[in-house]
Amino acid sequence: MKNPSSGPPVLNYLGLWTMPEIITIKAHPLKLEGPGFVAERNVARMTHTNWLKLRKTGLGGTDISAEIYPDDYAGPLTVYFDKLTPVSVEERQFSWRMFRGNWSEDPMRNTVLPTFLLMNGASPPDFRIYTSPWFYRSTELPWLTCNIDGLIQFFFGVTLTDGTFIPPGMYVLELKTADYSKRDLWADGQTPDRYYTQAHHYCRGLKTAGAIVFALIGDEPCLRYLPAHPEFHALIEKTGAEAWRQIQDRDPPAAFGGDSDLRLVRKLYPVGGESARVLEGLEPHVEALVEARKRMKEAKADTKRAEAFLKSEIGDASGLVSPDGNTGVKWTRGLNKAGRPINRLTPRVNGKEEEEEEE
Repeated sequence: MKNPSSGPPVLNYLGLWTMPEIITIKAHPLKLEGPGFVAERNVARMTHTNWLKLRKTGLGGTDISAEIYPDDYAGPLTVYFDKLTPVSVEERQFSWRMFRGNWSEDPMRNTVLPTFLLMNGASPPDFRIYTSPWFYRSTELPWLTCNIDGLIQFFFGVTLTDGTFIPPGMYVLELKTADYSKRDLWADGQTPDRYYTQAHHYCRGLKTAGAIVFALIGDEPCLRYLPAHPEFHALIEKTGAEAWRQIQDRDPPAAFGGDSDLRLVRKLYPVGGESARVLEGLEPHVEALVEARKRMKEAKADTKRAEAFLKSEIGDASGLVSPDGNTGVKWTRGLNKAGRPINRLTPRVNGKEEEEEEE
């Protein structure tokens, strides 16, 4: 796609301010081959359900990222259950989030990324972008599987306008989209932990020189060059081997108490109606999770009672500090949106004040 050949910069269909000419390429298909891994299946020729079944035969990038950095969406326990249960109706259902990610891959790979590179210091002979719709498996670590967004090869060393130098080599290409509200996670050259782990998982499995993570944060393009990291790859190997052992031995991991674990319990023990089938021997682990959530709620109630007491005792004083001088609270008075006085507690950690948002 090309915009008019003359005139000032224009806003293209993806919301990016660019020069008048937009570069569009057709990514070349490539079946990567090399020692240490094999291309098992062409995902483009599989049904969605069969692809979901194939994913359960190993640990992919999203699985390893959930193992190393559990959050409210997934953790070790959810990965464990996912691998040992049949493909569910929920997994096969349509998701707008998945649709947005899949729909954006081709224009990001074929148009946005090459245009971004050419506008930021690269030239056409410097690189080539590939599609690689294959399900790869490591022959060294059979549990390690890869289903990548693409590959990008740099034939010469490229220095981008922000000073990033990308050495020649083959790199895994990981494409991401995120709401503008998530921009802070990408600030100052950062890559979100889950995406960082996912990219290095593929880098380790396919033995590439590293990974290129390219994201659209709202309508802002963002590129991260991640060179191969042997120490982090060793952590991936150790974590993945233990997680796969637990799955093979039916030895569930401990719950970490996040919202993903809570949703799993609700799925296993729905309120009303017919209960879902629970794998034999897991009841004590589910009960432990329920008890952990109960303690978290009790701790939250204790915190609120303590805050109410401190508010009544401190009043408008400038602060209350423990004898070691490091922990305590500061009680301040301000105005809410309606102009009425409000009070807020500011925790002190290591002698520094950290502002908390008002609830």
